[in-house]
Parts: sequence; C-alpha cells; structure tokens
Amino acid sequence: MIVAASDPSGKQASQTLLITVTNDKQVTLNVRAFLQGAYVTSTGMMTDNLRLQGIVPMTQPYAPDPMRHSGIETLNPAIAAIEGNDAVVDWMLVDLRNAAQPTSIIKTQAVMLQRDGDLIDPQSGSNNLIFKDILAGDYFVSVRHRNHLGVMTSSAIRLSDATTLVDFTTTATATYGNHARLETAQVSLLWAGDANQSQQLIANGPFNDTNLVLGTVLSNTNNDQANSNYRLYGYLSTDLNLDGITLFSGPGNDINTLLGNVLLHPDNGAFAANYIVNGSLPK
Repeated sequence: MIVAASDPSGKQASQTLLITVTNDKQVTLNVRAFLQGAYVTSTGMMTDNLRLQGIVPMTQPYAPDPMRHSGIETLNPAIAAIEGNDAVVDWMLVDLRNAAQPTSIIKTQAVMLQRDGDLIDPQSGSNNLIFKDILAGDYFVSVRHRNHLGVMTSSAIRLSDATTLVDFTTTATATYGNHARLETAQVSLLWAGDANQSQQLIANGPFNDTNLVLGTVLSNTNNDQANSNYRLYGYLSTDLNLDGITLFSGPGNDINTLLGNVLLHPDNGAFAANYIVNGSLPK
C-alpha cells in the first residue's frame, strides 16, 4: 500500500507500507499422526491397502455412535487416486477442545491420513487444516480413529490464523495421559485394537474387542462353515491392521496386534491377558 502526503508548499512524499491482514475468526493447523495397525517399520510409513482395494468411503464414516460426527466431508476422487508417500490411508477426526474443559469438543473436522503421517483436507489435499468461525486462542488438539486409541495434546496450545504444527508422530509432542501412544526411539504410534470403539483395548474379559472380531467373522453369511480363519474383506472396524481383511486366526490376523498391545503395555507389569488399556482422551 502506498501512502502519499503533501505539505502547505505543495511538496509531496510517499511511503510504501506493508500491511498484513489476519483473520481472527479462523485457526490453521498442520497435524501429523501414525496408526500402529498400518505402520511398517522398515519403510517408516503406513500402508494404503484400503485405498488400493477401493474400499475407503467417499463420505466421512464417523456419523454413527459413538463418534457422532455430523460433518458432511467427502473425499475428492483425485485425492483418492494419488499414489506413493501421499496416498491416503484412512479417515480420521481432528478436534479442537475447550482449554478449561477438555471434555468439551468445540469443533471437529473429518480429514484424510496420508501414508507419511500428514492429515489433509479431503477435498483440496492441503495439509493446512482450517477451522473457520473459531477465534484465535488456546485449545487442546486431539485426533481420533475408528479402531485406534485417540490422543490429545498434554495442554492447551495457542492457535491462530498462522499455521501451527501438532506432530503426534514424535515423542517431542507431549500428550495427555499416561502412555497415550506406543512410543519407540524413532516414532510414536496410536495404539491399535479398539474394535468396539470403547476407548479401551481389552483382549479378555467383559466388553473385550476379541469377541467382536471373532463374532464378526463367524456370523458373516458367506462364512457358511463358521471358520475362525475365514477372511472377511471390507471396510470394518474389526480390521485392526487396516489391510482390508478381518481375520481372527491365521497368518496376518488382527488379534495378535490387540493381544500384543495388552500384554506388552508399559503399565501391565504382570503381563496379564485381562489387563485393560485405557485410552487417554478425557470423557
């Protein structure tokens, strides 16, 4: 912007001013996360088996209980066709939560997760996630998935129209609760195994996830022999390793991931099979 001025003698002078316009009614985030079920240690990325099989829903899948997300987000077919490191893995939810009461979710977006851990807008493919009609300020940020335990920042963070990075793939980003993620020396992953979306991992005992996987396999109408090693294809919450197949027993089964997380959890010192891994998101 150029501002001109003149004095009584008629002499003029001008000055160029650089004006930055900010929008205090929206906040912008970059968010990253890894899902344990799809993560491959040797590549440092997740698989995109659901996309390769063409079973990633074109409309966000989180409308039913218990998520009850009312958004109408849809996946751009051009985004779904991208291959390589930026190929989509699955849908996730990103929440902004009240700084004084983190149980209160202020706004949620359904987004796509890429193989490299970036969460992107499902229509534009941008990793700048814009929350409109949200005032700049302090918020907890959380992410949720249909069969992994969700995670949240350890404290409320300052958000504004300027992009803020929240990287849940690194231990440098502190999270709310105790052992909220599966942490290694190299990377942090969301715990897999919450087939019934209870925000708990339970291998044995009441309300366990194991029975849901087994029941889903045995009760399928195409499994007329009621085989526990029947390979049930589809986009299901019981597919804990996100390979597009619900499998109770046999190579590549989904139960081993759940059982391993329960037995080897840092707080399960007795290696008890009936230990309950509680999710860290405030309720």
